[in-house]
Amino acid sequence: MTPIYKVLADGADITGRINQRLISIRTSDEAGLKSDTCSIELDDRDGLIALPRHGAKLSVYLGYTIRGLVLLGVYTVDEVEMFGFPQTIRINAKAADMREDLKSQKTRSFDNVTLGDLVNTIAGENGLTGKVASELASVSFTHIDQSEESDMHFLTRLAEQHNGVAKVTNDLLILAQSGLSKSLSGQSLKYIAINKSMCSSFRATLADRGKYAAATATWHNKATGQKVAVSTSTEKPAYTLRHTYDTEQQAIDAAKAKLEKLSQGASTVELNLAVGNPNLFAESPLLLMGFRAGIDGGDWTAKRVEHDFSPGGFTTRIEAEIKA
Repeated sequence: MTPIYKVLADGADITGRINQRLISIRTSDEAGLKSDTCSIELDDRDGLIALPRHGAKLSVYLGYTIRGLVLLGVYTVDEVEMFGFPQTIRINAKAADMREDLKSQKTRSFDNVTLGDLVNTIAGENGLTGKVASELASVSFTHIDQSEESDMHFLTRLAEQHNGVAKVTNDLLILAQSGLSKSLSGQSLKYIAINKSMCSSFRATLADRGKYAAATATWHNKATGQKVAVSTSTEKPAYTLRHTYDTEQQAIDAAKAKLEKLSQGASTVELNLAVGNPNLFAESPLLLMGFRAGIDGGDWTAKRVEHDFSPGGFTTRIEAEIKA
């Protein structure tokens, strides 16, 4: 199979202009708060490459001639590196422009609001479109404070209370459930099968499923002025959350979500695919075959996916964890 690529800059196809200069395209897709990234290296030995403007939107596609191209993401240029020798330009971009209000600290309160409403409000304030998993959208708060927090930190904190993740990608502000391999509509994603023969190398670590038997959180009882602790069970050892929640239900939800998260990731696997697969992304459910007992099966979820394209080939690296 012959690997191919396409790059659009602010909607204009620049593939032909950079084709003879391309050294590599590398993308990284991660679950959670970290922004997806892309870097493009170009041969600049004659110093004639026009420098891209900061804030330019790059749409990056990878694939194969017989299968077609797959859009990996839309990235915002935020940094340009120049180094040598040989003289090279590296264009670094993130999947969201995180330089503006999403990073600014704010203090404000919301009353009688759902998590879906919060995401849509904050997305609109930042020029984004909100997308919330159906299981999370209806979570309601009688009162919630954003205290000297950025919008992303605020939403990430609320998402973690319900075993969710907040992420910005492709001009979307997304709130999804962590580790469940579901689309935002709640539909299960299709498994991607990976056979050992497809890998140039692999590494697996199998460990106990979490060292904590319970999780404890505290909430502020405004009637008494006291902090009250709630726990998922009386079993030991117990993990204690540092944050104090506004209501008992918020504390209970946060403790349950934390315990569920602690049970994930005890076993990990790293896979290097000799032939890259552009359909792989963070949260993809994986079906591993042909390795050995303890690794084979469909209990894996991709947590980080890196694609590496060059004129010499296309490879994919996956970091995955056991699903809860």
